Amino acid sequence: MTNQCDEGRLIQLSIIMKAPSAARILSITFSCLFLGLAAGCANRYDITLRSGNMITTKGKPKEDGRGYYTYTDIDGATKRVSAGQVRQIAPHVDPKRDKSNFFSPGS
Repeated sequence: MTNQCDEGRLIQLSIIMKAPSAARILSITFSCLFLGLAAGCANRYDITLRSGNMITTKGKPKEDGRGYYTYTDIDGATKRVSAGQVRQIAPHVDPKRDKSNFFSPGS
């Protein structure tokens, strides 16, 4: 009978050891949450050039102190443009997502 009791304890111990700890569950949950927020916070900006052309970027362009703005384009490539060519840098507004600032005929 002692063999059955010891065997039962071993089975219970192995089940406990395989169960994920609360700390592990929390760390996985927060990691997933952080990655989701980080992906959602990748703001886009529009660089309007003096020529009238517009460049949409991932993240806010940074001035490098040498007369250029460095930015990451939509495809993920790092590029730069002369600060003298830039007319304006503003947050990107997507008319498909933000319809509050746009007039829709028939409304």
